[in-house]
This record gives sequence, C-alpha cells and structure tokens, in this order.
Amino acid sequence: MSSPCAIKVNIEHPEVTQQQAEDILLRIKNLAIERAKLNGGNIHQALEDTKTQLTQRDKLLAAVAKRNTYLNAQAEERGLEYIQRFPTLGEGILALEQGSGYKIPGARDSIDAQFRNIDHTAFGEVAAALEKEGVFRQFRRNELAKEVYIESGNLAEGGKPGSSGSKDAVTIAKIIDAKTKELTARINRAGGFIADMPGYLARQTHDMMKIRAAGDTKEEAFKNWKDFIMPKLDTIKTFAGADPNKMLRNMFNNLYSGIHGVMGEEGEGIGNRSLANKLSQERIIHFKSPEDAWDYNSRFGSKDLKQQVMTDISTKARAIALMENLGPSPEATLLNLTRRAKEMGRDSEDAARQVDSIRDDKIMATYRQLTGVNDIPANPNLARFSSNVRVVTQMIDMGRILLTNLFSDRAFMQTELAYQGISHMTILAKQLTGLAKRSPDQIRTLRLMGVGLDSIIGNALSRYSAAGTASKALDKAQKIFFDINMHNYWSDVTKASTAEVMAAHAGQHAEMTHEQLPQEYKDLLSLYNIGPHEWDALRSTAYEHPSNWGKLITPDQVKTMPDEAVSKMLQAKGESVNAKAILRARDTLQTKYGTMISDRTEYSVPTGGAQVRRILTADTKAGTGIGEAVRMMGLFKSFPMAVATKVIQREIYGRGNNTAKQWLLNDHAGKFHLAQLAAITTVAGYLGMAIRDALDGKNPKPLIDENGGVNMHTLNESAIRGGGLGIMGEMLMNDYDSAYRTVLKTAAGPILSKLDTIAEMKSKAVAGEPVAHEAGKFALDNTPLINLFYIRPILNYYVLWNLQEMMNPGSLKRTEQFNENKNNQTYFYKPSEHLK
Repeated sequence: MSSPCAIKVNIEHPEVTQQQAEDILLRIKNLAIERAKLNGGNIHQALEDTKTQLTQRDKLLAAVAKRNTYLNAQAEERGLEYIQRFPTLGEGILALEQGSGYKIPGARDSIDAQFRNIDHTAFGEVAAALEKEGVFRQFRRNELAKEVYIESGNLAEGGKPGSSGSKDAVTIAKIIDAKTKELTARINRAGGFIADMPGYLARQTHDMMKIRAAGDTKEEAFKNWKDFIMPKLDTIKTFAGADPNKMLRNMFNNLYSGIHGVMGEEGEGIGNRSLANKLSQERIIHFKSPEDAWDYNSRFGSKDLKQQVMTDISTKARAIALMENLGPSPEATLLNLTRRAKEMGRDSEDAARQVDSIRDDKIMATYRQLTGVNDIPANPNLARFSSNVRVVTQMIDMGRILLTNLFSDRAFMQTELAYQGISHMTILAKQLTGLAKRSPDQIRTLRLMGVGLDSIIGNALSRYSAAGTASKALDKAQKIFFDINMHNYWSDVTKASTAEVMAAHAGQHAEMTHEQLPQEYKDLLSLYNIGPHEWDALRSTAYEHPSNWGKLITPDQVKTMPDEAVSKMLQAKGESVNAKAILRARDTLQTKYGTMISDRTEYSVPTGGAQVRRILTADTKAGTGIGEAVRMMGLFKSFPMAVATKVIQREIYGRGNNTAKQWLLNDHAGKFHLAQLAAITTVAGYLGMAIRDALDGKNPKPLIDENGGVNMHTLNESAIRGGGLGIMGEMLMNDYDSAYRTVLKTAAGPILSKLDTIAEMKSKAVAGEPVAHEAGKFALDNTPLINLFYIRPILNYYVLWNLQEMMNPGSLKRTEQFNENKNNQTYFYKPSEHLK
C-alpha cells in the first residue's frame, strides 16, 4: 500500500510512478537518519538539511539543462557548417570525427586528433611539473603510491599535509590535484557540472579477476568483497539513503561481470543520453579515508598509481574533445547532424552522390572508436587471453624492428617537413642534431608540447596493434620490451625532432602577418582552423628558448597570454567577450595549435588513429569471437594502414585534389612527390634490410640481377620493409609462393600463421614423419626476447647454429644454398664454415 506522501508526489509529478516515489522518499528518510546520527539525533533538522540540498540540486540541474540545450544547438550548427566544406557531406562528418586528407580548412582538426593532443599534453604537463620538482622518478616507479594517496586526501579542508611523512608525496599529490582541477574546469565549461571533490586522486579501478578470486563461488566472492569494503566506506556519501545491500549487490554484479568501461557501462551514451550528465554524476564509491582507498586499490584495483592518473587524464581528455565539438550530448548531436545532412543531400543537385556518402555504419563505428565502447569486452576472459597472445607475439616478432625504423622514420620525417615548406637542409640538420642528448629545458618544452612521451606511456605500440588489455605482468613486460629494443627511444627522438623543427619554423615567421606567410605554411595552419586572427594571437607568444633552439612558438605559451590579447582576438572575430568566453578561446587556441604539432608528428612517425582502428577492428567488440579474431589478424597492420590513410592521402589529396582521378590527370607535382616518397622509403627499407642481413653474416641482397637488370625481388622487399606504399604495397608487392608465404597467410597475420605451422607439424607427427628439427626451430624463433637485434646474432654464432646442425646435419649448408639460389645472396661469414 502506497504512503500518502508517495501518492501526493505522484499527483504533482505524473511522470513519477508511485513505486519510484516510494523509493525516493525512503532514500530521503534514510539519508536524514544518517545525517541525524552526526547531528546529535535531530531528525527534523536533518530532514530540513536534506530538503534544502535536494532543492538546490534541482535548481542547478534545471539551469544546467537549459545551458546544455543551447550548447548542443551551437555544436550542431558548427558541425553543419563544417561538413559542407567537403566534396560530400558524408566525408565531412567522418572528417569531423577522424580527420581527412583533403586540403580543406579544418580537415585535420578532428575530435580524434584533439583528444590525443589534450591527453598527451595534459600528461606531459604533469610529467614536466614532476621533473621540475625532482619527483618524477618516484612517480614513474610508483615508489610513493600509498603516501600520495594519503597526501591527496589531506588536500581537503581540514586535512594535515605531510602526515604521510614524505614531502615528495605532498608535491606529487598537489601536481596531480592541480591538473585534475584544470581538466574538470574545462569539462564544466563544455557543459559538465562536476563539483569540486577535495581529496580526489584518480578514477578508482577494479580488477575483475581479483574480485572473482575473492571466493570459490560468486556468492562467496560477494560476501568477502562486501565484508572488506563496507567498513571502509563513507556510508552517507556512498549510499545517500539507498539500501546498502542492494546498491553493493548491483555494484558487485557489474564488477564481477566486467561490464564497465571508459565512457560508462555498455550502452551508455546511446541515443539522447548526456555525456555531461554521466561525467557529472557523483562518485559511486566514497571511502572514509585515503588509507581505505589505498587498501582497496591494493586488494582489488587493476592499475598502479601512474596508470590510474594516466587513465583519469585520458578519460577527461576524451570527454573534452567530444563535448567541445559535439556538445554535452555528443551522440545526440551526431545523430541530428547526420539526419540534417541527409535532408540537405536529398535536396542537392547531386543528391545520389551526397546521400550515398552518408554511411551510418561508418559514422557510428567511428564514434564507437572515439568513445572506446568497442574496447569494453563482452567476455573479459577471452579479451585478456587474446591480448596476452598478441603481446607475446609482439615480443617475439619485433626484436629487430628498430633496424627498419632507423631509416624509414627518417624518410617519413623528411617528406612530412618538406610538405610543410621547410627546407631540406634544415630537416637534414635536425635529423643529425636531434640525436644529441637534450637539456632539461629542452625536455621540459617537449613535455609541455605533449611529444616525446612514448618511453613513459608505451604509446609506440599503437603504431602496430589495435587496443587490448593484457594481464598486468605482460603489460609491464611489453613496455619494458619496447624500451630494450630501443623502439620507444627512437620513436621519441623522431617525434621530438619533428616538433622542434615545427616550433622553430613558426618562431621564424613570428614577425609576419598571416598574409605574409609562405603559402605552404598558411595551408598547414588552415588544416587546423588557424586563421589570421588565431595566428596574430599565436605569434604574440613567440619567445627565445633558453637553449640553442632560438625563437619558438609553442602551445603551452597560450596559457600565459594576457586576457587582453585573447579579448582582442575574440573582438576581431566578432564574438562576444566575457570571462568564460576568454577561457574557452584560450582552451581552443592552445588545442588547435597543439593538435597541429602532435598530429604532424604522427605523420613523421606514422601512427594510426580512430580511422585505422575502425578499419582494423571492423567495428567488432572486444571479447567476442569475431572481435578477437579480427584483432589478431590486424596485428602489425596498423603501421602500413596509417601510411595509407595519412601519408599517401597527404600526397594525393593534400595539395588540393578532391579525387584520385584529378590527381592522376592534373597534379604532376603530386605524382612526383608520391614517387619520391616511394623511392626514399624503398632506399630506407633496403638499408635496414642490409643491416639485418649483415648481422646474420650475409652480404646485402643484390640490386642488379645476373642479367644486368633490376632485381625486382630485392626492390619489392625493400619497398615493403620501408613501408612507403602502405598496406596495399604490403599485399600487392609481396613475393608469394608455397615455400615462402601465401596471400591468405599474410592476410591472416602472424598469430594465425603460427597456428598453421603448428598444425602442419602435428600432421607430420601423426604420419610418423620427423618433426624435431622443425619443432626446435619453431620454439627458438618464437621465444620472447631471443630475437632482439643485439642478442640474436650472438646466440646464432655461439649457440643456435651449432644446435641446429646437431639436430639436422647439413641444414646450414642447405639454407645457405637456398639463399644463394633464390636471392642471389652471398655470405661473408658462412655459418656452416664456422661451427664451434
């Protein structure tokens, strides 16, 4: 039977059912009782306080809803204007999400590019601040994690900073807190209404496997988990009058099943739901003290302190990029934008072309990549197993990757900076000087630009593989592996060198107005929506760097611009000027210029974004059979796909062509540039291949065949290794034969190809044929770390070649004969003649 109060609520608010009214009233009553316990038992005062709190929140929500309706409408109109710049409206929508290779204003100023820039810049700023205070090493190694938890809690009013006994922990906690507040304020300017939460350190993580291991059965695991967490919770803040048992049960079911992710639980954000509302919800779990939070993370958390901070920054950066471009309800805005584009396309002169270009599947698949929804595993166990397999395969097959990238990355850097109008001599000089050790001031500048961070965050992996969540041990091993194979270092050097040249190139033109700038540079700025007014504001921040870099323009200096300079920019653009408008304009300008620098470094070191992930994952969900199969097939294909979708598209469309036909018929200079790219990367591939062969005692593969003509086999392999032709070059130019590889094996990727080899050995063993030699070679070739470029040659010379000959006498000579016959390749050190 319903209470009179519930009936009254139902009458005054018909949209609320009587059962919902009962639940609301019960929560108010329970919350008042909890408050009364803290107020000496005064239940009437507690009820009044609760009523006041709820009334104030209702007013806040009403005001926020009105503001966000306006922000969503603004975002929709901006998006509509943007997509009309492109040859087709569908291409415009995809460009807004993932970027485009067209020479069109704003074509590269995408949500995806902005997200990565905001993410890396924010963490770079944290790293720079930690390095300046001399505490970065402790943070990176998680040496003071518990103390930082404690000091973070003590930043709240009434706290006692220093109670952990570590001054360094106080410093680290303050730096993280400052960045958290800065990002939260930016989210709020974009439509959020996140209240300040003193003592908040980072998003709490939960390890599903640890939670499942809390008991032999689900019920036992729940009991043990509940018994552990309940005494540590602030019951008023956590339950807010709700039934603790029911709330903890629901929370546990989500954690036990593993259905939760970056942008919310599965299905979150679909339709008209507001991302701003989702982000602005108060934390579900509130611990009594920092020590309690630390204890829980130690027992059931999935990430260490550094990873927690990085994840929290990444989540906020993703939200900022989405909301600043698509409003507080990004998916609703995107759906409305798509609907209006279809209506416009239907009424246009080329209706068929326009309407056909608007592919809902591509648009929403890209959106799911931007939000990370497809990375939330349907079956966490399957997803983790698959990720573990991919990580192990990477550690097996990528020991020599530096020998290829050593030259190919130089080639990509050369062509990218030349595209920007920078002289070849300047580029060549930086190719050399960029290898020198950088000063602390130079490193700090790079951190503030958000580049040169791969060695810290392990981002180099994204060049080759789709996302995945491996076990904590393998995830750590993977990051160490990319350090010891020197890939992280080399990636950092190339990206840092590119950013340095770009910042100095901008500084060299600081005295010029936008009209006076070289055309190539104006075109580059235009790709990121940097026009005359934005350039005038940026060039006012030029400064002499305290090292030998000369005058620079760097994104971090936008924060130091006087409000008057920002106001002048807004007035020149005819926009309103107020405190919030100045803050938003500052955010936007820093992000545009920062995105330009970070995005172009990903041309110098070809790195895939949302577009490449969408293609390689085929819009499948992690943790499904098809999803994990697709991710295994996509291993190592991210790099050539990035070359195809970025570098090659830059050469075809980046100089003003709207179609490949137009490029072929008219753009002779463009064809020359693409041919130049192919040639440079082919040379780079040959040099890398020659070093690999030399380490195995071989002379370089001949470029001229026995008939005096070009050795096409060597040329093809050099082009593939250089990567300049992208994924199509890899598939079309490979030499396929039954003894070497097949098209299907190459397409299936290294993991499934290895399974094929295992199946062949099994068939031979069943038939009674000897497989000891093949099995031994397979085991050696697939042992992690054994293939590192500076380890494998030593093992070959002193151990493995001798072992191979013992297991299969004469095999070394047969291998040598095969290479000489097939590749016309000779040896300067024959393994068969130098056995120990």
